[in-house]
Amino acid sequence: MKFLKVEFPVNIRNTEASMSWDMPKFEVCCQKFDDLSEYDYGVSMLNDGKYGFATVGNVMRLSLLRSPKAPDDMDDMGKHTIRWAIMPHSGQLAAQTVHAPFNFNAPLKPAEVVSG
Repeated sequence: MKFLKVEFPVNIRNTEASMSWDMPKFEVCCQKFDDLSEYDYGVSMLNDGKYGFATVGNVMRLSLLRSPKAPDDMDDMGKHTIRWAIMPHSGQLAAQTVHAPFNFNAPLKPAEVVSG
């Protein structure tokens, strides 16, 4: 019955995260990214599909592991590999920020090209 989170205080002054009006109140499911922005600057937190985010004030939190005992008492047990990244950006939340987590979760892989 433990919950593991990581948190990052950022130098952003905004009362609401870019993702949801619920963000300042509750953890919400945003399994790829969270964003907190001002007019000319923002910070996105990217991840590889973890449970959710909670942003309160200027502290961004990402939930990494949870260990409930019901309905599955083995949930989140064992070894885990977790990837996340902090991505500062200029301007408010925009298309480039929204595309970044998809690139983070599905990076290009080099392939050998054999010509005929």
